[in-house]
Amino acid sequence: MRTTLPAVLLLLAALLLGAGCISSPNVATYQRHGFSFDYPSGWNISEERDPDGGYTLNFDVGGGSTFVVSTTSNLSVEFPATDRLDTLGVWYAESRARLLSVNATVIEERQETVAGQPAQRIVYAIRNDGVAYRSVLVVAAIGNTGYSFNLFALPASYDALSADLQTVLSSFRVDGTR
Repeated sequence: MRTTLPAVLLLLAALLLGAGCISSPNVATYQRHGFSFDYPSGWNISEERDPDGGYTLNFDVGGGSTFVVSTTSNLSVEFPATDRLDTLGVWYAESRARLLSVNATVIEERQETVAGQPAQRIVYAIRNDGVAYRSVLVVAAIGNTGYSFNLFALPASYDALSADLQTVLSSFRVDGTR
């Protein structure tokens, strides 16, 4: 009986960890406004309500790098589909054009999945106030809301922050999606 109790407690702890009831001290969860995601607990967050009804979450990730999550309501009104592109495609094309207009250099483009939905990723290099950044923009359309994830990383911290970005993207959920 004595050996059974520790085994049961160990099994219960493993189940709770697997179910997400106990979180790692290094990970925090953002859960508001109908969406949630995990992020490193050391990131400092500020939140703004946008005039269009969306939200912008600014994360100071330390060392001069930042991460921004923003939502765009009524995405199909702002970026209407065309004969050739759906709403996500139009939004991505306009985002890419904006990056090129400020002299960003495209390094990589690829499709990805966020919350089980198609997304577009662009990795680019950009200089801001004389500082070089290697950055990532991921845009996803879920329902009629657009979600953008923009990482501005100094080159020395890019690899580690890219892994953190993957944590955010792989854990991202919108209420009602799996």
